[in-house]
Amino acid sequence: MFFEDHLEARHAAVYAVCALMHASSPAEMAEVVQAEHALRTPAATAFVGELIEDAAASGLSLGYLEALRDMLSRLPPFEEPQHRTAPADAADTDALQHARELIAADRVEEAESILVRAAEAARDTGDPRSEGHAEGMLCDLILRTVWPAPGSLERLAQHADRAVRALSRARDDTGLAAALRRLLVAALGLGDEPLLTQTIGRLGVVDPRGMPWWFTYVQAVQSDDPEYTRAQLEWCLENTTKLGSDAATWIPLCEHRLAVATGHTGELSALPPALAEAPPSPALRERLETLVARSERMRATTRSGTIHRGLSAVYTPVYEALARCVTGAEAVDVLERNASRSLLAATAPAAGGTLDDLVRSYAARPSDANRHLLTVGLRRQRDRERIAAQRIRATGEIPPPVTVARLRELLHEDDAVLVRDRWLIDRAGITEDPVGTRVAPGARLFVVPDVGAWATPADPELTARYRVGRVPSLSILARILQSPARPASTLLAFADPDGSLPHARREGKAAAHHYAESTVHTGADATPDRYRQEAGGADVVHLACHGFYLPENPDYSGLRLADGALLWYADVRRTPLSAALVVLGACHAGTGEILAGAEYVGLPGALLAAGARTVVAPLWQVDDAVTADLMRRFHRLYAETGRPAESLRQAAAATGSAATVAAFQLFGAP
Repeated sequence: MFFEDHLEARHAAVYAVCALMHASSPAEMAEVVQAEHALRTPAATAFVGELIEDAAASGLSLGYLEALRDMLSRLPPFEEPQHRTAPADAADTDALQHARELIAADRVEEAESILVRAAEAARDTGDPRSEGHAEGMLCDLILRTVWPAPGSLERLAQHADRAVRALSRARDDTGLAAALRRLLVAALGLGDEPLLTQTIGRLGVVDPRGMPWWFTYVQAVQSDDPEYTRAQLEWCLENTTKLGSDAATWIPLCEHRLAVATGHTGELSALPPALAEAPPSPALRERLETLVARSERMRATTRSGTIHRGLSAVYTPVYEALARCVTGAEAVDVLERNASRSLLAATAPAAGGTLDDLVRSYAARPSDANRHLLTVGLRRQRDRERIAAQRIRATGEIPPPVTVARLRELLHEDDAVLVRDRWLIDRAGITEDPVGTRVAPGARLFVVPDVGAWATPADPELTARYRVGRVPSLSILARILQSPARPASTLLAFADPDGSLPHARREGKAAAHHYAESTVHTGADATPDRYRQEAGGADVVHLACHGFYLPENPDYSGLRLADGALLWYADVRRTPLSAALVVLGACHAGTGEILAGAEYVGLPGALLAAGARTVVAPLWQVDDAVTADLMRRFHRLYAETGRPAESLRQAAAATGSAATVAAFQLFGAP
C-alpha cells in the first residue's frame, strides 16, 4: 500500500511539474501553481532534481531548471484536503454522449456546437474532467472531418492543449494520454520541434506502454528515407494494440501516412497523381463514391462556412477523381456537389424561435432537420438555468446542390451556361461544343469560371457577343433563375460615408434620379445598421464607398461606411435581399477567389447568396470621378431597359478610361 501511495504521489508530481514547464507566461505559471497542489510536495522538487542531473550529464543549460527547483522549494507545504474533484455533471455526460452520436452520424456542425458549449460549461463550473473530454472530442472531430485542411492543425493544437491542461488538473491518466497523443500529432504536423519534444516527454511518463509506438511513428514521419518510412509505418500498423482503446483513432492516420509514402490510394489527400491521367478503376470508383457520400452527409446539416471550406479542402481531390469516372451531366453534377457549398448553405432560411415555434414546425413537417431542432429545444428546456430568456438556434435544412437536369428545366429558351470553360449547358442538353456553335448572339450566357479565372475580367469576346453574368456555382444560378424578375422602382444608396469621396456623393444622387422612389444616405447617415435594416426592401442597392479586400482572409473583406464602421463580408452574406440589382462602387469590391478546394469567397457571391439577382462591382482599384460618370450612364440605361449587362456595356463604351471601366464586372443575371 505504501508503495502504491508513493507511486501515485510521484505521478502527480510529474504531471504537475510538466504542466508548470508547459506554461507560456508568468500569469499561466501562477495559475498552475495555484491549481497543482502536487508542486508543493517533496516529490516535485525531487523530480526537478532528476531533470537537472540528466541535463548536466547531457551538457545542457541548467539555469531554467535550477530556478524552477528554487521556486518549488520556497512554496509552503500542501496539506491534503478532505474532498475530491466532483464527478462529471449528468447533463454534461449526456451532452458528450449526444455529441458522440452526432459524430457517428456525420452531423459535424451540430456535434461541434454541443462540444464547444459543454467545454465552456465545464470550465465555468470547475469540472476539468468534462472540459478535457469535450476538448478531446473536438480534436477527434477535426481529425475525422477537415484534417489536413488549412488551419486544421492549428485548431487541433489549440483544443489538444486545452484538453491536456484540463485533464492534468483532473488527474485523469487515460484521458491525459489521449490528449497528449493529439497534441503530438498537431506538433508533428506544424513542425513545432520544442512542442513535439516536450509532448513526447510527457507522453512517455503517462503512457510508457504506448511510447515505443509513438517514437517509431514520429521517426517514420520525419525520415527522408522512403523505405525506412514504409517499414516503420508498417510496424506501427502491426502493433496498434500498444495504443489500447485509442487505437481506432490512429489506425486511419497511420494508413494515410503509409499511403502517401507508398503512392497507393488511401483516404482523401493520399489519392495518387495517376488519377489525373486516367479514369480510376471500378474498385477505386466505389471507394470514391463512399467518400463522397460521407462528405455529403456531413454537408447536409452544416451551415458553417468554415466547416464547408475545410471539407472542400480535404475532399476536392475525391470529387475531381470521381468526376473523371463519368461524363457529361453526371460529371458536372459531381463537381457541383463540391462547388461553393458555403454560399449554398447561406441561402438556407435561418432556423430559430421559441420552443412552441419548433413544436409547430415539426408537427407541420416532421423532417430529420426539424426533429433535430425540436430535440435541441427539449434538451435546453430541461436545463432551465441555461435556457432562461434565450432563443433557440440550430442548423436548419440546407438546400442540396442542383443537378444539371433540374437546371436545364429552369433555363430560358435561349439561355446557356458555360462551366469551367469546358461544358456548355442549355435547354437541349449538355455538350463540350464551342459556345459560338450553339448560343445565339445577344443571349444570356452564365459563366461558372475555372478556379484561376475569378481575378481577371470575363472574356471580352464573350461579353461583346452575349449578355454575360458570372456565378459561383450552378446552385446559386438555380436560386437566381427561380427568383422572379421585377421592375426596379426603388433605390437605396449609400454614398461618400466618410467625406473622402466627393464624386461618390454625386454618384449616389445621380442614380436616384432614375427611380420612382429613392433614399440616399450620405456621410454619418450611411451606417452598417441602416444597410442591415433597409437593404432588404430595395429593388436596387448602390454603395459608393471605400472597399477593402484581404487576400489571405477574403471572408473578412468588406466595405467602409460612416465613421469608419465596417460592413463585413459576413454582414453582407447574412442580410436577406430581394434586390434586382446591387452595385458596389468601391475599390476591389468585386474581387473573389476560390479557397480550400472549390469554395468561392467574395462580396458578389455573398450578395447573390443573400438574394440579389445581379451584382456589378470592380475587380481592382478604380478612379472616383470616372466611376461616378460610368454609374450615371449605367443607371440611366438600366432604368430604361432592365438589362444590366447591356447597360454596363453601353455605359462603358461611352465613358472611356479603360482601366476603371474594365474593372467593373457583372455577376448573376445579365
